Amino acid sequence: MNLKDVIMGGVDFPVGSDRVYLVAEAEINHNGSLATALDMVRAASEAEVDAIKFQYIVADQIAAKGSSYYELFKGVELGLNDFLRIRELAAELGLDFFVTAPSLTSLPEVDGLEPRFIKIGSSNITNLPLLRGIARLRRPVILSTGGSSFGDIERALSELKGLSVALLHCTIRYPAEPKELNLRAITSMRAGFPGRLIGYSDHSIGITAAVAAVALGARIIEKHFTLDRCQEGPDHGFSADPADLAKLSKAVRDCESALGSGEKVPCVSEQEITRVARRFVVAARDLAQGTVITEQDLDCRRVNFETGLVRVEEFDFILGMCAPRAYKAGEGFNWKHFKPAQKVEKDG
Repeated sequence: MNLKDVIMGGVDFPVGSDRVYLVAEAEINHNGSLATALDMVRAASEAEVDAIKFQYIVADQIAAKGSSYYELFKGVELGLNDFLRIRELAAELGLDFFVTAPSLTSLPEVDGLEPRFIKIGSSNITNLPLLRGIARLRRPVILSTGGSSFGDIERALSELKGLSVALLHCTIRYPAEPKELNLRAITSMRAGFPGRLIGYSDHSIGITAAVAAVALGARIIEKHFTLDRCQEGPDHGFSADPADLAKLSKAVRDCESALGSGEKVPCVSEQEITRVARRFVVAARDLAQGTVITEQDLDCRRVNFETGLVRVEEFDFILGMCAPRAYKAGEGFNWKHFKPAQKVEKDG
């Protein structure tokens, strides 16, 4: 079972069964240009992420006219046909495509795009009409939880009842300072919402926090990205550029690989190293044949390996035996030299 099936099917996520789902958050960093948005899709594909996400922006549905927010959003709008082209290119390049639904009015168009998921941003976690509208679409949801309490999350989930909902921890300051990230909340959310897929939406500069989130159990990583961090706009400065996104992708894969299965057993490459690196029992001094072996006669050292050597964990078994032949100091003992019942019992 893979991660996409888990989210789509609404089943509990079996930890460790699949790789982290890495999302390039294009957001509004296309600055209202379809050409730039398409270039961002290509860059995300080259960075080997799993999905690309955009915000479905309609300024009239989000902000009051005359406000600074309205002017910002008006300048970054893309139309439905633009998003259809973006979705088409994403599919061609093997990327999942989904969008943030910012308003109740936008839901018919958002649903018409047939996104793999519908994203609910942190600012809408308490927007009951929007949550109820999304619930009626019966699509799987990824819900960001920045600025929220467990109570806020529980209430949102009650409105999305019956849907498959993944939860993303995040901090809604842009950029967020390391001391504000509270990544251990990922652990708390995993415990507090068992069966839910827990991830992390990273608004910090760099890739360190996202990789740390994976180590803490995040199974979705969302990272804002831009083609050029020097562009004008509210989010370019803290977003990852294509090179950073590629580094993040590799670092996340390396991190999840390093986490392993959790079973405490030697890995394959350790086995030969362990065989030669661990100590074996040797004579601490010259011993004559027949010497009753005591602790003072023994030492533990690395030796050239051969079959049958007395391993350090067998140290106690050789005590009290008679040396089957003469040994030079530093020479290893081998069980094949000993005969059964050689051990000398102490008097009394």
